[in-house]
Amino acid sequence: MLNTAEDQLQQELRTLFDLDTQKYLQLYISTAQNLSEDSWKHDIQEIYRCVHTIKGGAVTVGAEAILEVSTVLEDLLSDLRYLDDAPSLSDRQLQEILVEAGELLTASLELSSNDSATALADRILAMRSLLQATYLPNWSDQDQLHQEFAEQGFDLVVLELDMAIEQLSPNSIVTSDVVTIAADTMMQLQQIGEEINLGESWQTLLSQSQALIQNPSSDVWLSQWSGYLRSLKECAKHGGKIPELSMPIHQLDQTDQSNSSNQTNQFEDFITEITDQISDIAEFSEPVEPSDPVDPLEQELRNLFDLDTQNSLQLYMGTVKQLQESTWQQDIQQMYRAIHTIKGGAVTVGAEAILQVSTVFEDLLSDLRNVDPVPDLSNGFLQQVLIECGELLVASLGKSAVPTSSIQRILELQTQVKTNYLEEWNEQKQLAREFAEQGFDLVILDLEMAIEQLPETGTVSSESLEVATMTLMQLQEIGNEIGLATDWQDLLAQTQTLLESPDCELWRSQFMNRLRTLKEYARNGGKAPQIAKPVITKPLTNELEFTNLTDNLADATNEIAEIEDLPSSLDIVPEQFIQYIQPKRKKPKELVVSAADVQIPVPLERLDRSSQHLVETLMATRATQGFYQLVYDNLLPIVSLAQDSIQYIGQLREVQDDYALIESSKNQESPEVESYRQGYTAINRLLEISLRLTELGAETGESARRTAESLQRLERSLRGLQQTLEESRLVAFETLSFRVRGILRDLTTRNLDKRAQLTVIGEKLELDAGTLRNLEPVLLHLIRNSFDHGLETVGERAVLGKPQKGTITLSLVRRGSVFVLKVNDDGRGIDPEKIQKIAIAKNLPLTNTDNSAALLAVICQPGFTSAQVVSDISGRGVGMDVVANQIEAIGGQLSLDTKLGVGTTFTIQIPVPNLFVRCMLLQAGDRIFGVPTSDIFTTMLLGDLLWQKQDSALYSMTITEDTGAVPALDLYQYWQGETSNRTYLPTSIAVRTKRSQDTLGVWIIADSLVGQSDLLVNAIPSPLTSPVGVMGVSLQSDGKLIPIIDPVSLIDRLLSSTQGAIAIPTVTEVEDIARILVVDDAALMRRRIESSLSNQGYNIHICSDGLEAWDWMQNHAQPTMLITDIEMPGMDGFTLIDRCRQAGMNMPIMVISSRLAEEWSKETKRLGADDYLTKGFTTPELLAKVASLLAEN
Repeated sequence: MLNTAEDQLQQELRTLFDLDTQKYLQLYISTAQNLSEDSWKHDIQEIYRCVHTIKGGAVTVGAEAILEVSTVLEDLLSDLRYLDDAPSLSDRQLQEILVEAGELLTASLELSSNDSATALADRILAMRSLLQATYLPNWSDQDQLHQEFAEQGFDLVVLELDMAIEQLSPNSIVTSDVVTIAADTMMQLQQIGEEINLGESWQTLLSQSQALIQNPSSDVWLSQWSGYLRSLKECAKHGGKIPELSMPIHQLDQTDQSNSSNQTNQFEDFITEITDQISDIAEFSEPVEPSDPVDPLEQELRNLFDLDTQNSLQLYMGTVKQLQESTWQQDIQQMYRAIHTIKGGAVTVGAEAILQVSTVFEDLLSDLRNVDPVPDLSNGFLQQVLIECGELLVASLGKSAVPTSSIQRILELQTQVKTNYLEEWNEQKQLAREFAEQGFDLVILDLEMAIEQLPETGTVSSESLEVATMTLMQLQEIGNEIGLATDWQDLLAQTQTLLESPDCELWRSQFMNRLRTLKEYARNGGKAPQIAKPVITKPLTNELEFTNLTDNLADATNEIAEIEDLPSSLDIVPEQFIQYIQPKRKKPKELVVSAADVQIPVPLERLDRSSQHLVETLMATRATQGFYQLVYDNLLPIVSLAQDSIQYIGQLREVQDDYALIESSKNQESPEVESYRQGYTAINRLLEISLRLTELGAETGESARRTAESLQRLERSLRGLQQTLEESRLVAFETLSFRVRGILRDLTTRNLDKRAQLTVIGEKLELDAGTLRNLEPVLLHLIRNSFDHGLETVGERAVLGKPQKGTITLSLVRRGSVFVLKVNDDGRGIDPEKIQKIAIAKNLPLTNTDNSAALLAVICQPGFTSAQVVSDISGRGVGMDVVANQIEAIGGQLSLDTKLGVGTTFTIQIPVPNLFVRCMLLQAGDRIFGVPTSDIFTTMLLGDLLWQKQDSALYSMTITEDTGAVPALDLYQYWQGETSNRTYLPTSIAVRTKRSQDTLGVWIIADSLVGQSDLLVNAIPSPLTSPVGVMGVSLQSDGKLIPIIDPVSLIDRLLSSTQGAIAIPTVTEVEDIARILVVDDAALMRRRIESSLSNQGYNIHICSDGLEAWDWMQNHAQPTMLITDIEMPGMDGFTLIDRCRQAGMNMPIMVISSRLAEEWSKETKRLGADDYLTKGFTTPELLAKVASLLAEN
């Protein structure tokens, strides 16, 4: 059994890794089996990416066997990526090799030791040798060096020139500084070409740059340099050779300055020819849209990408909303990682629109990562910028075309960010940062490989010593070129001292940490990173003291990592405190993952079928219970009759005995004696049958009892299964409202004349995934209509005295088996006269707009549109008729409420598909009614309340509460449609209902309480309409219908003419078991606390943030105890504690946080918390704290 949160986290990570690995292996095998010469580059890149992803995951979870096999397989695929021309695949030899290699990697999934994976790795190495001999006979280390420079080093060299060109303004003269940068870059490329022996064509192509350098026009630079640099990169990729062209290359006359324009045109032709010839190879070529049907695996990957993108965007938005100066670096890194993940996924699935937007977005976040010190966040400007960028990315999710306006807007925001937060950031700092993050690892790659191959003990070989010497020399040259500070040179000189001690053990223990420290120095511009407090206050005196210190620091780092999710090793340690630290490597624990932990994506259609089968099974079970009860009820009279017959037969026997005494003196052979004997025999037989019937009745009664218990257990099991299935289908409405925010942001970006904000109510409400899927196109269409037709422009709103920014409100509530969705805007409203004129002009059949229903019918006609021009928002032939048809297809109802100058509200009522609702059953007269328990606050006897009759057309009595008189509705009179006087017994039932969003409510009066039951609520079928207060009916096994009352609609109707607010009196719920509310945004921590306390008999309710917890406490009795985290989205722990105490809640509050600072503990106690527990606690510590606080209170 797992005992720590870290173990649980590792188990979850391993489970996710297994799922991802299986997915990527399936993609790998499928691609390898269908390898095609036409799509060679794409296919080989795809399977390389699959293996590379698996390798990265193996590093994360410590899967050594998988890591070993995936590493050698990645090397094999890396060789194949250098094949520009597709090899012959007709013999399928290559496909079989790749499939076998994938199967070997699959086999490593079940292994746990390096020894057992060696045979698999050796087999892949043998296949690699075969591939090199067959497909790369002339391949050399120099060719590989050329490829690596082209793919990894070239962009770093030209980075400064790229940035300078991007900053050029059109229709201007190129400055001398930019010309100098271009000349220096070309000179550096020439030197690199000589060092790595690029071919003569490389030098020839470089010389062509003079035509551009000497041209002063910025327009020429902006249009030509990009293609020219791509051609240089392609030339380097081919070892300095220009790919063969169908026509000879045009030479530019560099000496004739008067023909500069003509030279530029010739140069453009030259670039075009090269680009055309290499379009099938270069990664910047446009992807070809497939004409074949969508592959199921690709569709599944796209679905997974959409789900992952949504999760990443929610994580991003949550981080932005909680952005703090104290956690700036962690927060900005998390946001960058979320967008980077989306960008990588977009590349995989070919989502071009998302890729383009996420790329510029990633650049903006990359700039923010360079902000030092932490920016001031008090004015909220930066948070608004980041939220807007996130919403623009959300808006690109459903698009196929690249959203140019969104990209341009993000670029504008990036410029503002640079102006406000990166004034002191210069190109040299950025160059140093880019080198540290992109170029450093490439430079030390050979040295890393050499160190990894060193034996445990012995002397470093001369080859490894030479590699180390060359690497350190190259680092020194690069440091001089990009101007790294003297700290870099000093640390580099200290690192070179290792060359004087070529001991394998020393190199393995210290070299890599020194290189990591060098990388951090480079990231900091060559300066030693600063820390607040020294790690060591005295110098190290001996080797033992140094070893103990490194061990302690490594252990401390790992402990912090378990609490704060920090890296598990110290990468940055200033040299003045300690130079090199080698953390202890812990062998990863073997994790046993049960089948219950495996997560498998299930298609929604399959869940739909399962839900339907479950409903049918449960209804059949209930029908069986009804039939059984009927049989049992008929059996009881039979048993009773058998018992009565015994009595009567006994009396008959006595009469027979008396008759025998009278006839005893007569002849024994007479007929009367014979008749007596026959009658006596018949009476005895009847008595035996009656006795047997009685025995069978008793036995049948026992069997009936057992059958009833079995049926009840079966129903409980089915209800449990039903609840599990329903929960698996539930999706938070937030996932759709999140998309709506992005759509609205995109609309405001494209239409600068309008400004809008979105308000969402019911965002945390969960609804069925099928309902959400069907609701999405309807909702997005209504939002576009509200923005385009409803909201006025900024100028129009100013004239009307309205706020410049219009408001669109999206609200969702659930009423029993119905979801009610409202889309409201505060715009101009719908003009009935204008709509009528348009309908008449278009010769549409419906033109009457006298009321809201008629107006809605007119605008929902096919062919109706009020748009004057066709745009990308409206006027495209897709109107409200489509919306109405979609709502009707899912069994919903659409209504309209509009007022000129005030706004418009569309209301959609959608039935919950085949879901059971827990109802209280009330009897009024001879009719049974159901009331959803979720809308009931309390139930009392009428005799315990102060009530009086009321002369009202809506209700017949009122009940007095502390805050005044509350309407009370008699169910019998409501159903019969009359208000005649009735006599109410003190034992009549009074049910207090309420609304979820406030304290308003009414009383419902019934004759008696029947019980509770889970009812399948069906909407009243068309063309019938539901009366006010009835949400639907439930068909019972005996064929009877139970009306289901809608308390919310009754409240709205009965209180429509009631003045003043009606508050619910405080009622204290008494429970024998302590109810503890646990609030934490980390699912792992919530599960741990819930599991620990539930095992001790506590009643646990969990919430994911402070706002959800506060909403829960508004609708439930005060919990016995509150356990909360501090740093949470929505509402943090400080605010939650303060609100609870301000509201007069006196339950004990315990804070569980990862923050160790004493100030945090003092602040929580100042606000009203009773105790503070640091994450990393043990279960006994938690139980002791809880028991102590409950005992004190």
